[in-house]
Amino acid sequence: MAGGVADGAALESPVVRELVGASRGARRIGPALSAVANADLRDLLATLPVPVGALWGHGDRVIPPGGVQTVRRLRPDAACEVIDGVGHIAMVEQPDAFVAALERVLVAIS
Repeated sequence: MAGGVADGAALESPVVRELVGASRGARRIGPALSAVANADLRDLLATLPVPVGALWGHGDRVIPPGGVQTVRRLRPDAACEVIDGVGHIAMVEQPDAFVAALERVLVAIS
């Protein structure tokens, strides 16, 4: 899962099969990843006229959690949560911790 999870051994086999199988035959993932990697949305984020919330996995190797400092610098009003013990797909790795963090962010921005 190429850095998508903090601890792949902690996932049950059916979950891993589903995650890997979901991208089987994908043809546009390369161009999509390239577009995301090359996008600089900082100006947009700084001027976005809506509340901003963000969740990060502490062990995320796809989008490192250090990005939360950028969000907080550009949007001091943003509600940010970093979830310990998870990587990029926190909602799969620790669904309860993800939901709790998401609820806190949604309350903070509403």
